[in-house]
Parts: sequence; C-alpha cells; structure tokens
Amino acid sequence: MQKKLSIITNDISMAEIIIEGKPFEFEEKAWVGEGKIFDKEMAAESLAILKDVLDTKGVVFLLNFGTLLGAIRENDFIGHDMDLDVAIYAKDVDKLVSLIPTLTERGLMLCRYANGGLYSFMYKDNVLIDVDVYKLTGFPYKYRYWRMCRKIFPKHFVEEYEQIDFAGGKYCVPKNPVKFIEYMYGKNWRIPVKGKHARLYPRWMLLLHTWLFFKRCVNYVWRKVFGKNLMYVNY
Repeated sequence: MQKKLSIITNDISMAEIIIEGKPFEFEEKAWVGEGKIFDKEMAAESLAILKDVLDTKGVVFLLNFGTLLGAIRENDFIGHDMDLDVAIYAKDVDKLVSLIPTLTERGLMLCRYANGGLYSFMYKDNVLIDVDVYKLTGFPYKYRYWRMCRKIFPKHFVEEYEQIDFAGGKYCVPKNPVKFIEYMYGKNWRIPVKGKHARLYPRWMLLLHTWLFFKRCVNYVWRKVFGKNLMYVNY
C-alpha cells in the first residue's frame, strides 16, 4: 500500500510515497506548461533516461496520447505540446515505484502521483513526463475495455505492441497505432489542431456512465439508511 503525506516546508510542498516499505520524500510541483517553449531535445533526453531505467526491470511503456500522435503523424514531438505521455501495464506498477530512487538519481524527479494510476516526473524543471497505467475495467466493461487515467477504450488496442524508431531510440507503441489514434482523436487526426485532447470514452458509454452514477448515488443513500447496497455496482 502506497500512502501519500503532504506537508508545507518553507513554501515548498513535500510529500512521501512508500517504496518497499520505506518512506521516500519528494517535492510536489504543479505543472503549468501553457506558454512554455517545448524543448524537443530535452524531451528526447528525458524519454531516453526513462527507458534506460525501466529496461533494467523489464518494464515496458508505450508512447501515449500527444506523444504517440506526434511520433506517428510527424515522426517528432508536437511543437505545441506541453508534456510527454507514456503508459505502463498495471502489473508493472510496483516495479516502476521501486525504480523511483534510480529515476531521481538520473534527473527524473517524481512530482506527483495518484496511487496506482498516474506517476509524473519532472526533468530539469522543463519537461514533464506523465506515466499512466493501463488497467482492466470492472463491470460492465470487464474483459473488453481498459481504463487509463479517466479514459476508456477497447483493450485490443494495447494488448500487443510494436517498436518504432523515434527521437533517437526505439520505443513501443500499440500494435496498430493508427487505429488507436483514430479512435482517440477521430478520423481527422492527421490535421494538427492545437488544444485537441483524446476523448474520454466511446459515446455510447455516456448513458451507461449516467446510469452507473445514479446507481452509486442510490446505493450510498441506501447504505446509510439500511447498512447495505440496494443494487450491485462495481466499476
């Protein structure tokens, strides 16, 4: 179990994460990428360091979101991007966490995390790498969909992966990156649009999410009154 503790010391927000049973303290930093010049050379450096360290424990990460989009569409980082996006599989989260001290020694400083779902690293106060986690969703999408950050997508997109040459190295991407990008960004993904983000989930899930939210609300009230859930829900 990883626990997070935040304290303020001399206007610096400190937090800690438990690594192999021992607390590891790090400085929390808010990332404001808007208005910053995206340093592609530094981005390539940070990505190479991340791969070098994760390779020591066999942790595979896939290029993700805008970083994947740039790699496939432009064979380069997107100039107006504000961070780097990669993702690992849930089974490798503990390995990633165990490597945080090594990443720190190499200049990738943990600056925020959501337990088991997102780990962000700052490089030279200039480049932010978000490491998301691919997780299988629960009922009713179980076995068919993956959850990553707040986004849901069919799991076949990332069940397999391949390597491409990018930013001076070889990096993993989903097996059919074009289809995955089209799913996330739409059929016009080849046309650069500043500020366009990947969609959260298939449109048909909107109604399902509304229904699940309603069930959770009903269960909350019912549980407070009668001590048990009225309806089954697990997602």
